[in-house]
Formats: sequence, C-alpha cells, structure tokens
Amino acid sequence: MSMEEALTEFQASYTPQPPRKFPEHPNQILPVAVGEDNLSPAPREDARFGNPPVNPPPPFGENTYLWVITGEGIPHILENDPRKDSHGLERLTHTNLTGGGPAYRGGEIWFKSETGFWLSGHSGRYMPQSEAQLLGVIAICNAGGYHVLSLGWDEERNLPIRWRNDLV
Repeated sequence: MSMEEALTEFQASYTPQPPRKFPEHPNQILPVAVGEDNLSPAPREDARFGNPPVNPPPPFGENTYLWVITGEGIPHILENDPRKDSHGLERLTHTNLTGGGPAYRGGEIWFKSETGFWLSGHSGRYMPQSEAQLLGVIAICNAGGYHVLSLGWDEERNLPIRWRNDLV
C-alpha cells in the first residue's frame, strides 16, 4: 500500500475534529503553514535531526516538528520555524498548520535520519483519541518508507506518551 492509499484509508475511517483547545493567542490560528509542507515519502533530505524530550522533559525537545492530518495531507513544520517571529509567537502550534480548522489527528516528530523518526501523538488540540488512531498514523508513515519509532500509548491514562525516559 502506498502512503497516499494509507492516508486515504485513515481519512475514510475517522472524522476530522475541531481543535480541542482554543488557542490562547489569536496568532496561533493564523495559517502560518497550511498545507505548505506535506510529509512525503522518504527520504526527507532537508530534515533537521532531533530528539524527543526525556522525562523530566526539557520544554519541547530538540528540533520538534509538529504534524497534523488534514484533508489535503500531512502538513508539518518545525515548532521553532522562523516564521513564528513575524507573528509574535514564542513557538508555533498545531493550529498554525490548520488555520484553526479541523484535523484528523496531530502530534510531534523528531527526525533521527532522512528515513526515520520518533513520533508522538502529543497535541493539545488534535491528539489521537485511541491507540488504534496512533497506530494508523504510524502505518501511513511506514507506507511512505519511514522507519517510525513511536513514543507509545499510556494505557492507564488512555493518552499518547509525551516523552521518553529510556532513550540512549
């Protein structure tokens, strides 16, 4: 199955949702990067390599990319992208990828290589609602030729895991 086919299957299985949390700052709904940079099949030659936050986490991790699944694809952007400065923001949010509109799900990525990354479902606005949804996102990325290391799912809290304390 191709990445496009896996994405279409995911979109057919779930309904896009409005942001769960309304942005605190009006500029967080400005479409800084709506559909600009969709995750395409590997390799991602211009990826900035990074690491997920470790427990207890630093504020955001190193070279954190935000991702969402929309009807048009999987836009993603560095949380610290320089475009944040022109909008007076400390960092970008998932709603900057959607213009405040709905998304199927969202989270974070840290590229380890041009063909591999860690993925979390952490998003205050578009977090996966089940482990099956998180696994569906991973399946899309795997279909695109990426080797995905998931930060996982916390079964006790029924939430995506936000950081790791066992990375070496």
